[in-house]
Amino acid sequence: MKFSSVATDSYNKSLEQSDQSSGVDRYFRPNQIGNNEEVEFIFLVEDPIEYWQAFGENIEDKKAKPFRFPLCDKLPQGPSDADIIAEMGGSFRRTKCQYDNEKKGLIANKTDSPAVHCYAWPIWNVDAGAIQIFEVSQESLFKGIMKETGLKKYRKGISLESNSDFSCTVHKIKEGYTKYTFNIIDRDEDFDTDSVEEEWEKLVKDGFTMEAYVAGEDPFNPEA
Repeated sequence: MKFSSVATDSYNKSLEQSDQSSGVDRYFRPNQIGNNEEVEFIFLVEDPIEYWQAFGENIEDKKAKPFRFPLCDKLPQGPSDADIIAEMGGSFRRTKCQYDNEKKGLIANKTDSPAVHCYAWPIWNVDAGAIQIFEVSQESLFKGIMKETGLKKYRKGISLESNSDFSCTVHKIKEGYTKYTFNIIDRDEDFDTDSVEEEWEKLVKDGFTMEAYVAGEDPFNPEA
């Protein structure tokens, strides 16, 4: 897998820190996994799309909404507060941090939630039997993905795109703090890979792109 230099720097720095964090749904987010549960999936493409994400809440109904900023040379450390406020416009305001983080100077319910570096892939969720977008914002999970996929035996790739025979799993456990474990496993011999390939090819032909997701559009319904 190929990651940006920003992602690589973040990974190297994180190795020096403690491993701590936090119909069919088309979006698979690790925080939705139940405690001590595991989800199996297949990466449909090898490399993620990367972006910065900040949350705002509607001033009237207080519903939260993500605002995404494509990763680029102009934003190596993420969007500024001014960038975020401008993108949110007058109908939204910044959400507040839910937890204290002394190292980052964050105070729960007082400090604006910072923009987070995110990674997203289209995947086939084996348990759900559907194509989903897998979004990773958790540092411990990102570390696991980057570490495991960097092993020499996976140098040819682990995705459907690379014609691999691998599946992946994410396991979540919460004991005081939330920890995610990422593993690469052999795909079941009787798994119907051809059907997944056909569904993925049709979705792409119909206009699915990850760029649409970052732009705040619905990639599963590009004509909406």
